[in-house]
Amino acid sequence: PPALSCAPIGKMAMLKIVRTLAQFGFAAVTWHGIALDAVLPGSCASVVGKFIYLTVQSLYIVFAYYVLSFMASFLDLIGYPIRSLDRFAHWASAASGGFALFYSIMFYLVVYSDPKFHDIIREQEAQGIPFEYSQHWVHAPPIFMVPLDALLKEPEKVTQTVLKSSGLSYLPYFIAVGIEYIIVLHYNFNVNKVWPYPFMDDFTSPWQFAAFYVFSFSFVWFLGAIVYRGLCRCVVYCASTQSSSKPKSS
Repeated sequence: PPALSCAPIGKMAMLKIVRTLAQFGFAAVTWHGIALDAVLPGSCASVVGKFIYLTVQSLYIVFAYYVLSFMASFLDLIGYPIRSLDRFAHWASAASGGFALFYSIMFYLVVYSDPKFHDIIREQEAQGIPFEYSQHWVHAPPIFMVPLDALLKEPEKVTQTVLKSSGLSYLPYFIAVGIEYIIVLHYNFNVNKVWPYPFMDDFTSPWQFAAFYVFSFSFVWFLGAIVYRGLCRCVVYCASTQSSSKPKSS
């Protein structure tokens, strides 16, 4: 009957609406973090402004991904899909997810746990600047948004894009961003004699810097190519389990 044939179409349309609204919401939250961070005073003299912070560079990478993903989802929703944009947005989701999880986890693991950073917080709060609140707003959302972004993906598209190639295919991208950031970091130090993160003042050997850089960008790659893609595999697995559990018509 016609009524029954409309039900699956309605469900698919609803899922597309949810995905589109979610991507818009993720982009809005990320942009708010960028705007909030922009008005905060920097704690480091820099030749590139706030871009000396990896968090800021990552925020723009993540924001660009959410905007592209929203555009792809919206165009698909209204019946004018751009397949190349959709494929790229899906592929880029793992790279974006890696950076988003990285700046969130590393902030709380390395920066927020540093007593020197709390000295900066106290200095800013004494001037009436809600510095600690702002830092939480900037760094906490990815912990929730990245898993949701992965779990809202369409299983078929995930299989064709994110999971089609090896996790190693993302490695050149992360290496390129890592090299760019290291160059900016050391050029700024040569000019201003200051590091953007207080814990870097304790580094006394080139090997400490090298170990930190290798660990950091290996961790970014791990979070994107392994953890995020792992969440996508769960989406595909759950979808295949549901389809196989449905009774077959005789």
